[in-house]
Amino acid sequence: MDPVVSPRDWVEYAASRKNLSIDSISLGEVLVVTPIGSIYQKLIEFFKAYPWKNWIYDPEKHWGVKVADILGKKVSFMYIGVGAPQVVIIEEAVSIGVNKVVFTGLAGGLGVEIRDYVVPYEAICEDGYSQHYIPLGIPAESSPRLLKLMVKSCEETGHKPHIARVWTTSAPYREHYWKAEEYYTKWNCRAVEMETGAVYALAQYYNIEATALLIISDKIYPEKQLGFHHEKYQKQ
Repeated sequence: MDPVVSPRDWVEYAASRKNLSIDSISLGEVLVVTPIGSIYQKLIEFFKAYPWKNWIYDPEKHWGVKVADILGKKVSFMYIGVGAPQVVIIEEAVSIGVNKVVFTGLAGGLGVEIRDYVVPYEAICEDGYSQHYIPLGIPAESSPRLLKLMVKSCEETGHKPHIARVWTTSAPYREHYWKAEEYYTKWNCRAVEMETGAVYALAQYYNIEATALLIISDKIYPEKQLGFHHEKYQKQ
């Protein structure tokens, strides 16, 4: 059953408000997304991305886009807010042709160390957003092809990532120890955060490719360590 308002409906409406045609706002096929300002800044500086003024949102604000030419392909970079509902902006990008999404962000560690990398092959979804796209209780999956490429990229830069599941939640202050222990021991989760499950669920629903790279910024199991300003993390 179709929704009352589709992502494409909104994009066409927003574009018309800026006197833009749908063809003119194309973001290409590849979208790199992060809710972390410092990561976003490093990405656009490294790839020399420039503001894409034809998108429906201001390129210098949340949900705006900057683009770069990478190996002859147009790649878009988007800075979103924190939390699974912010992934709805990706859905708008998918409605105009994006079919590969790379998500990167920070995560709490389950049995891993600060600054470790986690590449999730699946997400256990506790975020509330994902169940509108995939059945509740079903893990959301990464694209096998993109996951393999992400792992290869990490290894080529000298990092050995943990290939594991991630626990996605909308309630960071309800991450109980017993739950963290269960996700670690029974479900092979090595990270907890707030967006990856929603990204994977959305990708499965629309039959596009998505994968994620998570950087461990703090630890919640087996011991608690808030490491956002830890010297080891700052050097990542």
